[in-house]
Amino acid sequence: MNKQRVRELLKVNLRYANPQQTTQQRGKGKIGRKLTRSLYWQYFYSGLIFLLVYGLVMGFVNFSQLPGRFTYYVALFGIIAFSQGISAIYNVFFESNDLPSFLPLPFTQGEIFTAKILIITLSTVPLVLPVVILFILTGIRAQVFWPLAIILGLLLFVVFMSIIFALCSLIVFGLTKTNFFKKHRQLVTSLLLIIAMGASIVGVLTLNQQANGAASGVDQGKISLLLPFFYGITEPFQLSGILSWLGLLLVAGGLLLILGRFFIPKLLEQLSATMPTEQKINKKHVAHQSLAQILAHYNLRLIGKANLMLQMVTSSVMFPLIFAISFSVSGDYNFSRLGDEMLGVTFVGGILVSLVTTNQSSLPANAISLEKQNFEFIRSLPLEMRTFLKAKFLIILQVQEALACGVIVIIGVLLHFPMLHLVSLLAGSLLGTYLSSLYYFYRDYRLLQLDWTEISQLFTRGMGKLGVAINMFVTLFVGALLLTFTTIGIKFTPLVVNLLVGIVILGGSIGWLLHYRQIWRTKLL
Repeated sequence: MNKQRVRELLKVNLRYANPQQTTQQRGKGKIGRKLTRSLYWQYFYSGLIFLLVYGLVMGFVNFSQLPGRFTYYVALFGIIAFSQGISAIYNVFFESNDLPSFLPLPFTQGEIFTAKILIITLSTVPLVLPVVILFILTGIRAQVFWPLAIILGLLLFVVFMSIIFALCSLIVFGLTKTNFFKKHRQLVTSLLLIIAMGASIVGVLTLNQQANGAASGVDQGKISLLLPFFYGITEPFQLSGILSWLGLLLVAGGLLLILGRFFIPKLLEQLSATMPTEQKINKKHVAHQSLAQILAHYNLRLIGKANLMLQMVTSSVMFPLIFAISFSVSGDYNFSRLGDEMLGVTFVGGILVSLVTTNQSSLPANAISLEKQNFEFIRSLPLEMRTFLKAKFLIILQVQEALACGVIVIIGVLLHFPMLHLVSLLAGSLLGTYLSSLYYFYRDYRLLQLDWTEISQLFTRGMGKLGVAINMFVTLFVGALLLTFTTIGIKFTPLVVNLLVGIVILGGSIGWLLHYRQIWRTKLL
């Protein structure tokens, strides 16, 4: 194996491991060695941040006396490694589409595979480095000789990552061998990335939520499947520890053997078979369609691309869903006994949720820019632009309203809202989604960008990443204040406060609608 060729392959695959980060760095003018160095430093900083944040928390906890808490942390970081591993393996092996470039070149299959595996490891390990600290500190606190605890902790981490990597590889390579993947590549891609993103966010949020409980010294239920890691580091020379090491090595070795025997030898053939090919699309002609039906069909096809929908939908709905799931798991939030006087509060809450889901990353905020070169062509047609934009807005609004209602229903079920309050949440969400969609749709027209190459470029238009973060913080902060003041006021004078809230919302909505009605008449040309 030629080390120089492997190094060059590493530079290529480094750009595919995290496409958004690569695009962002290129946007800053970094190319060649500067781009490679910058991407390496990004992984270093990620690992350092995770080590500092979670390493400090773990340093105050004696995990050798808390096997349940130990297995809990291993499970959470396992989820993070699993989700990142699936995403990285798919991006580097399948989404890069670089096989045709490598085949004519003097690269062996081993060199191609090694370079890709090293990049996947580089992108995954920094996020789970706290597991090394967990293993080593637990061994030292269990009175294992500290040099031996360090060695065993590092070995245990290698076994841990080997099992995670093998599982991720078997899932991705196994799925991509199926006929279903070949026929529905975009659908499977979306599901894989949604699962990966969701699992990672849930893991991090839950870990933060449980950190205080861990510091208190109270243990929780053990996760039996992960106890071998605990016994392997705390009792390495006792029967339980020896059996744990044997079991972990057998599992890791068995999974890697299956991967090496059944998948890696035919990897190039599999990559070739899953390469996207140009397909002839047979379009069905439908007679007697009205202009509205034609425009609706066109807009649905435009937003139906899986990768675009994935990024916009997850940016819109994942945030409130993750918090709802975290709150429901904690068991501290149950709204089943809300009284009818709190209907105004839930209505305002529905509006707040809609303001979170309908943001600069949502469909209404990017629908026009998705046209790219089609937009200028449509302008040249004998079609009034306001008619075209109105048809687009109505379709986008329906999709966004459906997403918002889905989020509200999930939140209502998870947090046990009474049916009447769930209806109030839905009503507030529908109103808030409609009003905010008017703003973001015009914002997209005002900041129109048709030359984008990565969808994330559209999300930060006009404000940058810092502005996006500030906008989200201000929305949540102001919304939380409104909910708090409304709740306090209702406890004293429910009728007056509900009436006042209704008047403010009604007046504000009418003013908002009149404002954007004027904009549609004068500025959308």
